Amino acid sequence: MNLESSQLFDYQAINKFPLLGNAYSLPCGVSLRINSKLATNYLYQWDVWIEEVHVGLLATDCRLPQTKARQRFWFENEVLYTDPGWFHYLSILSAATGLRCQSIGILEIALDMQPKEPSSDARELLIELDDVYKYLPRKSNTDERFRPTQGKLQITHDQGTFYFGRSVTSANSSGKQIAVYCKSDEIEHRRKGYIADFHQANGLDSQRAILRVEVRLSSKYLGSIPSLTEHALLDAGFLEALFVGAVGQAFMFRDLSSSMRDGNRNLKYTIKELATFDFLNQTPLILPRLVSTSQGGDNDRPNISTVKRLTHELINRNAPETQAELLRFVKTNPAPKGHDWAKKIQQYARNYPGAPSPEQMARVKNILRCLSG
Repeated sequence: MNLESSQLFDYQAINKFPLLGNAYSLPCGVSLRINSKLATNYLYQWDVWIEEVHVGLLATDCRLPQTKARQRFWFENEVLYTDPGWFHYLSILSAATGLRCQSIGILEIALDMQPKEPSSDARELLIELDDVYKYLPRKSNTDERFRPTQGKLQITHDQGTFYFGRSVTSANSSGKQIAVYCKSDEIEHRRKGYIADFHQANGLDSQRAILRVEVRLSSKYLGSIPSLTEHALLDAGFLEALFVGAVGQAFMFRDLSSSMRDGNRNLKYTIKELATFDFLNQTPLILPRLVSTSQGGDNDRPNISTVKRLTHELINRNAPETQAELLRFVKTNPAPKGHDWAKKIQQYARNYPGAPSPEQMARVKNILRCLSG
């Protein structure tokens, strides 16, 4: 989300607010703490906390003071699935900082589906997609049996997910991509219990497979929709129309093995349609209450989040700068009352999705040795 304000909002402006611990205290219960910085280019990223909830990441940039829309904001994923919802926190952030939504940079609209019959499996669409995908035009495929009705639509498959179109962040993207995958598998693998609670509150059985069709849109696509505002995103009917319009004919394929000629002798192929979305309605979503997992005082929460993030980054990739940043942070910021950073790091390592490998755990143990020394 791109934000703007009548006055430049950057590090110098934030620095005028009271500093409590390592967090700047703003009105309306908002606190900002530096997540990362590139001071030579005046670039800063801030963890945003509101009402004891980690809401998102704010990036400020004052390289071009005459341009007001130089702030970027990303919501924490959990905020999108829990009450009181993302718009509540955006309103508070706007009241505290004067920042307003100028445009939507990237928007994801997800449709989670599950058959009502317990005997049916939501993953059947993935199986049907795979049956078509293996016969689509590709350099490595000599047995071509299907073609997308959307001309040169690029379809790829990677680790259980089917992608229609290029990534919205790539240079050659149309600004639109569709992803289809089993959401329940991802929830279990990444331990996103708050999404399981969201599903349960909205009538889906979290013990059964749930399929997700996700439309990802960038400003390149959204720029052609003049009615798009942050308020429009609260309208279920608007979102459904945007979703259906973006999906278009992505799930329709020409069956090259079944054809006939019309009255004008033009060759016509049978259309194989794998999915339709005419069942969409405007039933309001129910957002479960976000349960705070905070420990200690208000200023401990950002520190806990940072140590957990850096620990997982260190496990994920062997980057010396991540190790140095984690060591620096835990040595300069006291652990929450009644806790020890070494034990917290061990806890975060044990909870890492998929369990760390011996090589990954060796990085964590090296940090622990440095702390004990």
